[in-house]
Amino acid sequence: MKGFTMIELIFVIVLMGLLTFVGLSFIPDNTLSDNTKALKNLINMKITNALSYEANMSDENDKKRVCITFNTDSLNSEENASKIKYFFKADISSDVDTVCFDKFGRPFKDSVDDKDNNLLNENIKIILKYKNDEQDILIHKLTGYVE
Repeated sequence: MKGFTMIELIFVIVLMGLLTFVGLSFIPDNTLSDNTKALKNLINMKITNALSYEANMSDENDKKRVCITFNTDSLNSEENASKIKYFFKADISSDVDTVCFDKFGRPFKDSVDDKDNNLLNENIKIILKYKNDEQDILIHKLTGYVE
């Protein structure tokens, strides 16, 4: 007989499965890191869009603002978002879950008003949690700088 027996074939398949399982455990999970970078880019895109409203809008009474809500459902349904799917749970350091940016790039909580009543008076720290790991994003008050 020149072929392999069934037991030899099953043994080789089981051995390949075990090696695959062990090999996959050494591949790092970059989901949180990738989602954090994508969210920072999305926030910066919103700020850029708000800054460009001054040049593109002719109605002075228009509330020139762009908002972002920090929960996975609203982020995954963003019409301008890329095909990235967010998998994290976001904890925010303050009671603000929606941040808006005006034509100067300044961050406001919930909505922009002409008298700057809703202007953020504290930095917002967003803690992104995925599995047992977490990363932070900080939005600075007054400037809207994201780090």
